[in-house]
Amino acid sequence: MTKAFVRLTGKTLFGPKWKPRLQRLHHALYDAPDAQNQLMNFIRLCEQHAIPCDSFQLSSGYTSINGKRYVFNWNYDKVPQPKVMSQSFHDAGLKLAANIKPCLLQDHPRYRRGGGARSLHSRFAN
Repeated sequence: MTKAFVRLTGKTLFGPKWKPRLQRLHHALYDAPDAQNQLMNFIRLCEQHAIPCDSFQLSSGYTSINGKRYVFNWNYDKVPQPKVMSQSFHDAGLKLAANIKPCLLQDHPRYRRGGGARSLHSRFAN
């Protein structure tokens, strides 16, 4: 039975070697008004206390607008310099993993314009 299932679904895909080690996800950091400062402080604390951490999952708080979380969006009030922040994580050897929802809310700023997943799909469909 197991062999038949594996033939049907394929073998287990193992993630990158860094994946099983310590990861961090903390909603309070993203929900803080100064989320970028909080996230940069996390990097500093890991270095200061020699805490090994390989990856950091960005909760959806970095995408929030008026209490709703919109994929494919940066909240520049909370994270004014996403490229600088991302580079800081990279420089510290931390992989960033974004939390992306599989759908757009109907009141998403890009929904009516065909943005987000729909435009990504059309870009890569050809």
